[in-house]
Amino acid sequence: MPKGSVEIKIMGREYKIGCPPEREIDLLRAADMLNDRMLELKKSGNIIGLERIAVLTALNLADDLLQSNTPTSSAPDHQQHIDRIHQALADSKDLLGDTVK
Repeated sequence: MPKGSVEIKIMGREYKIGCPPEREIDLLRAADMLNDRMLELKKSGNIIGLERIAVLTALNLADDLLQSNTPTSSAPDHQQHIDRIHQALADSKDLLGDTVK
């Protein structure tokens, strides 16, 4: 399977990603979704720093994926889950720092 590369843009930064030609469209769609979610989180003004925005977005996407594989009757309240993630990130400020902005 030959590998090519695709340039994507996330929050104004360009990345060159290795990708088989038949998966380029999927990669571009995923990059667009990630970029949209990260920009949405950045606009909230509650999270500062690219690394922290990326981590919180990844956690939210992972939670969405897990919830989509779980019956809705046992799914926790999303807002409570998001609040816990926000609190955990706030508590980790000293650990992670805000070096990437």
